[in-house]
Amino acid sequence: MSTDLTPLFGGNHVTQHGQRLTGAVARQTKRELEAIAARADIAAATEQVALVHAAVAMNNTLTLYRMTQAGLHDIPEAAPLVLPILSSYAQGAARRSQQY
Repeated sequence: MSTDLTPLFGGNHVTQHGQRLTGAVARQTKRELEAIAARADIAAATEQVALVHAAVAMNNTLTLYRMTQAGLHDIPEAAPLVLPILSSYAQGAARRSQQY
């Protein structure tokens, strides 16, 4: 997004819609466009963090599930102890991922 509305030595500026802007209005417009661009950057970074967090949580949950399957194959009596742990982790990871 281009926010270059103000020439170096002042003067009138013309927007993309053909409106003339004074130096002060052009500077204010530039500041507002920069603020919008900054908010967009923050939103993109937040989305990226949420993506990574979800991917890690899913990977961890699947890994725990595989470990649980293998462990319960050997010791099925452990199911009442192990399954609530797996479920609790998955629910906690889902709650944490909603923070983003």
